[in-house]
Parts: sequence; structure tokens; C-alpha cells
Amino acid sequence: MRIGRTQYEVRGKDEVFILVHEPSGDVVGAFYAEPDEPGWWRGASWGKVRRFYIPGAEPVDIGARFLQ
Repeated sequence: MRIGRTQYEVRGKDEVFILVHEPSGDVVGAFYAEPDEPGWWRGASWGKVRRFYIPGAEPVDIGARFLQ
């Protein structure tokens, strides 16, 4: 996924993912689906812990939301 001029990659499976800055390979965030609360995601990126309700979205869309 591209945000601005920077490319990021979402890696993971089974409702646990990391966000990777592709040029450097640095992990810039992580997020996971909250158990027993469908559609809710909790994670952190750029030092901010956040929680979003994003039902039925693909991991790349959820990762983009955490990077905003």
C-alpha cells in the first residue's frame, strides 16, 4: 500500500498483522482483531495506540487506517 510517497506492506494472518516500511524494512505498527468484538481492531503505529471499528475490511485497508 502507498501512503503519500512511501510504500508500506501489511504482513500477518489470523487477525494479527504488522505494518512494515518497505524501503527500510522497519516495523512501524501492529494491529489485531479484538476477540469477542467483531469489527473492532486495536493496534499501534508511530507510537500511538488506537482502536477502530472497521467491519468487513481487508487487512490492507485496516493498516491504512492505522497509518493515518
